[in-house]
Amino acid sequence: MIVNKLLSFVWVLYFLLLGFLVCCLVLSQPNMPIQAFVIQSGSMEPTIMTGDLALIKTVSIAPKINDVITFKNLAGTTVTHRIIEEINTAEGMVFITEGDNNHAPDPDPVPLANIKGVWFLALPKVGYFLVGLRTALGMSLLVGLPVILIIIGELKKKPKATKKDQAPVSPSSVKVSVESL
Repeated sequence: MIVNKLLSFVWVLYFLLLGFLVCCLVLSQPNMPIQAFVIQSGSMEPTIMTGDLALIKTVSIAPKINDVITFKNLAGTTVTHRIIEEINTAEGMVFITEGDNNHAPDPDPVPLANIKGVWFLALPKVGYFLVGLRTALGMSLLVGLPVILIIIGELKKKPKATKKDQAPVSPSSVKVSVESL
């Protein structure tokens, strides 16, 4: 009985995890109104910690000073830092950014076109979990867990009686009644 409840609980957790992963997969697609990024350094600590899953929303207007934005830098790396200054240039608005835990601004200004969105929520340590699922062990667990649960569930089932398992019928135990017409 306890094993059945435990198996049911693990199945529910597994499907919740699967649903969460599907949501993360959808949110990792470009051009979605909300996107998710794993924070991989401590440059924004203590606001956003290493390993957090940062959720950003795309904006139709330019962000402002103090907004935390996610952008592509000139090297092509996705970065999440705070805007500390706006500069209006002939090419358009650019932003000077700096990580909360850094002691100097980022070396290159960020053009408006490179901004992916504005940060609004961090899910603590969820990024570590998602990165772990990308490993061979993580994928093995994701695929192997349901297989193990199915095997355990099948082993727990009681086998049905077959004709071979039934007691043989002896001729003396068979009663025949004959009715007259």
